[in-house]
Amino acid sequence: MTDYERDLDQARGAFNDASAEALANAVQEGLTKEELQADFDAVLSLQEFGPSEEVRKLLEVRHPEVSVQLTGTDGNAFSVIGRVSNALRRAGVRNGEIDEFTTEATSGDYSNVLATCMRWVNVS
Repeated sequence: MTDYERDLDQARGAFNDASAEALANAVQEGLTKEELQADFDAVLSLQEFGPSEEVRKLLEVRHPEVSVQLTGTDGNAFSVIGRVSNALRRAGVRNGEIDEFTTEATSGDYSNVLATCMRWVNVS
């Protein structure tokens, strides 16, 4: 088995585990059969046709040339924002754009901070 095939098998296993967990959560939340079917149909459509242009834009990393390691570091929201801001600055991103990142990152809760970082740079 090649490395690619092994990685693909691992990804499929993770997807199946996540799907089973999502189904269990949906049943626990009391979703109707029709709601579950609509969600299932949406997933099948996504697998067959790929993400819509709108979703594709959301998945794009704004500065894929910038990588920031967040694992194993201080997880404080302001520390995370500072690490990403510094990495953007070192990469030559203009101050106005860094301000835009900071405004977006601080516009919500901690999950928003992490999601914003992942939309702006490659995070590990």
